[in-house]
Amino acid sequence: MAYRPLGAAAILRRNLLIYGAGGIVIPFIGIKIIDVLINACISSNAMKTLLSELKTSLVLTIVLAVLLCGAYPVAVWAGAQLLFPRQRAAA
Repeated sequence: MAYRPLGAAAILRRNLLIYGAGGIVIPFIGIKIIDVLINACISSNAMKTLLSELKTSLVLTIVLAVLLCGAYPVAVWAGAQLLFPRQRAAA
């Protein structure tokens, strides 16, 4: 495999896609869907429970994705820029 130099923005975008979506969000959605389906089969009011659980799961997944894949990395980056100004200038 040949070395391809990439900019920091391209590397960050690729890593967020691979590790953010592929490693956290997608497995969580799959596991939650399985859990909701199993619980809906056990519950007497299956369809109402299923839709309620799916709505809650979807909202929480979106909120956590924004926080953990967006706000947290930006906060760490901003903190590093403030705490280490000489390293920022050298890059």
